[in-house]
Amino acid sequence: MRRRVFGIFGGLLLGVGVGVGGESNARVENILDRDYFSTVRRELMGAKSSVTVCLYLVTLRADQKSNVFQLMESLNTIHRTGVAVQVILDQNIDFSVGDGAGQAMIEGKNTPAYTYFKDRGIPVYFDDASTYTHSKVVVIDKETVILGSTNWTDSAMNRNKETNVLIRSKELARDILADLATIPRHEPMPESEEGVKIPGEFLTRDDLLGRMAKANDLRALDTWLYLVRQQSRTKPTAGDDINRPMTVNEDDLAVSLSISSMTRVNYRRQLFKVFSRLQNRYGLIQFKSVYNGDAQVILTPLEGERFAQLSHAYWNQGWNQRLSLAGKAFLLMGSYESAVSTQRPRWSVAQKTLFHRYHVSVGVQSAGITELRRKNLVEVDYAPVDTTSKQPRLPTIYTPNPFYNPQEMETAFDDLKKHGADKLARAQKAAALVYEDSDLNGIKELMALENQYGQESVEKALKLLGQKKPDNPNRSLAYLIGTIRKIK
Repeated sequence: MRRRVFGIFGGLLLGVGVGVGGESNARVENILDRDYFSTVRRELMGAKSSVTVCLYLVTLRADQKSNVFQLMESLNTIHRTGVAVQVILDQNIDFSVGDGAGQAMIEGKNTPAYTYFKDRGIPVYFDDASTYTHSKVVVIDKETVILGSTNWTDSAMNRNKETNVLIRSKELARDILADLATIPRHEPMPESEEGVKIPGEFLTRDDLLGRMAKANDLRALDTWLYLVRQQSRTKPTAGDDINRPMTVNEDDLAVSLSISSMTRVNYRRQLFKVFSRLQNRYGLIQFKSVYNGDAQVILTPLEGERFAQLSHAYWNQGWNQRLSLAGKAFLLMGSYESAVSTQRPRWSVAQKTLFHRYHVSVGVQSAGITELRRKNLVEVDYAPVDTTSKQPRLPTIYTPNPFYNPQEMETAFDDLKKHGADKLARAQKAAALVYEDSDLNGIKELMALENQYGQESVEKALKLLGQKKPDNPNRSLAYLIGTIRKIK
């Protein structure tokens, strides 16, 4: 994989005394690390014609008072006034180039920033998957250049030691813009697969999803989701009666529910029971059992303009058989919240609020979050605890990950055994401590770190990490990796 890193910064510092790019009148100013935010914001708000931003990492939180959010809002403000703004973001962020400061260096972390700009009509691009764009540069009005080591993250602006400069040089700005123009640019967020729409009323009524969750009625949930999917796959024709019964292939449904190993008589008996509950307890269907044949089912229409959405991969890749009711409930709630989030696909709502909206207990939610984390289906970003403030802690931020093929993942883990089954087991145990059991790249990195620094260093880092509470934002794989590197 090719890595793109700006090499101009070191050469620039060597040439400050004799001018930049041959210009004797170029002005160079050092930016103290705690002045980066105020300097960039001041220069952005003074832009008259154009701004180009190229960044390796942007960590966007829901906190509208954060420096990162305010810089992005500044770009949006000047965009609305007619300044030509464009943003280029790195698509790949891997552990091997982590900053060691606990930053969550995981692929896809720039997606929320991409979505933010895209939703506001600001031209924004990713590089391609074979390029690491490691730049942190802002070019304003083709004359002012701000570059250095600072990513757009709260840790970089508020805690890290960083080095940055501001240069006013038309020639340098021209050269950098020309170099930025060579970066491959992609807009990799086309309309997503339509998937299966799950009516919002099913989630928000206290006698439906919440009742199923309280009773742990997994089979009722799975059966109803299966029926909704089957109905969505049947395209209505003109004159179709919405109340016309749907014939359910009970053999196929038994496979979907993982009960097909029973005798046909027994699994049909189980299906009759679950159809009865869906009809009499939940009011979600009307059904008619057919002797030695398939049941006829009519789904009860549910109201509401909003929907949760389940990709067909949920069924095609077997996740309907791998997740518990808690995991499925949180998956549906997350889809429903993500659809209206200003930072979608990321979303952030307090668990107590989720309970009042969906009637799913905090305990069930927590179990679902943990399960989805362990299966690499959601990223969880806990807000830091500020013991000096009386303000309540900000809600956790959730970023959904796409479904993947679990069998392919298992094969990939089997392939890692050739590097040492014991070493793999230790890396998996370490990843489990931070709820990243299924993070293949992270586990590879942990194995590589054990080779580089030794098993003892890894164990010391694990001991330190184990002292942190589960909701500590530093109880993460990136922080673990950074700690191992520091211990050495």
